[in-house]
Amino acid sequence: MLPPDSRRLYTDCFRAPEGYDFDACVGTTFTLDFEALLFVPLALASSGFEDPEAALGDPVALLEGIQAAADRLTVFCHATASSEPSFKHQLVVLLENCYVPALPKAPGAIFHPKLWLVRFRGVETGASLLRAVVLSRNLTTSRCWDTLVSLEGTPNRRQNVPESADLAHLVRALPELALPGRLSDAHQNQVLELADEAQRTEFLAPEPFDGRTRVEFVALGTGNGRRWKPDPGERVVAVSPFLSNVALRVLAKLGPHRRLVSREETLDEIDGE
Repeated sequence: MLPPDSRRLYTDCFRAPEGYDFDACVGTTFTLDFEALLFVPLALASSGFEDPEAALGDPVALLEGIQAAADRLTVFCHATASSEPSFKHQLVVLLENCYVPALPKAPGAIFHPKLWLVRFRGVETGASLLRAVVLSRNLTTSRCWDTLVSLEGTPNRRQNVPESADLAHLVRALPELALPGRLSDAHQNQVLELADEAQRTEFLAPEPFDGRTRVEFVALGTGNGRRWKPDPGERVVAVSPFLSNVALRVLAKLGPHRRLVSREETLDEIDGE
């Protein structure tokens, strides 16, 4: 599931599939760099060109594309975890409305999800296609490798998909966490529309699964009563830079075949058992 020889560029998360155009996007991150935030509308805008590299040579068309993408982009981050831009650039002004500081309601809690939910529209049909990207990466300029899973699905007209309920619940809760006055009505409506479509979308597990297995999303800390309690299984893999003895004991009971990936300095602080 995590082959080291399988790599994807971050731009792939935002590239429109053949026959589709970008329509709307909501993202969440803990830390945020404005330089990295500028990359997102740039990637979304250039994905609409047949030759993205050539788009860089057409500054007028690219500027129009970035502005249009920023109007349909909303990024939530922890209110105290964003950095001021280290350079002065007119394009930074375009990010003002799409950047939304957020704070959880529980005392002492932090806003920590890392998610992209992107909607594309069929060029000829106008039909929606959703892409959900769950990743370990914050929206920063770090060049570290990270893990991600990218899933796509088409919303049905009426029926809710139980496995996607938590994804929809998380996205729907985002406007309630925004600092007062930082989320426009237009951006809020886009976020709520994406939540409604996510609830009606079946996301199937990628290879090596058989193509019929639904992915179930689990969102914690959104007031839905969910607790961190994974189901038992045959194989367990945990990837985290931070560990606790209590959490590891819970994971150790889930299955006989276990793998743990963490930082060397973190592992040195954990009980050897």
